[in-house]
Amino acid sequence: SISDEEEMLFQEILLGMELLRYSS
Repeated sequence: SISDEEEMLFQEILLGMELLRYSS
């Protein structure tokens, strides 16, 4: 199964991508 660290990293990447999309 996916580890907690990997899941947290994935969530941060998704959040960062959303922020980049909204800021442009």
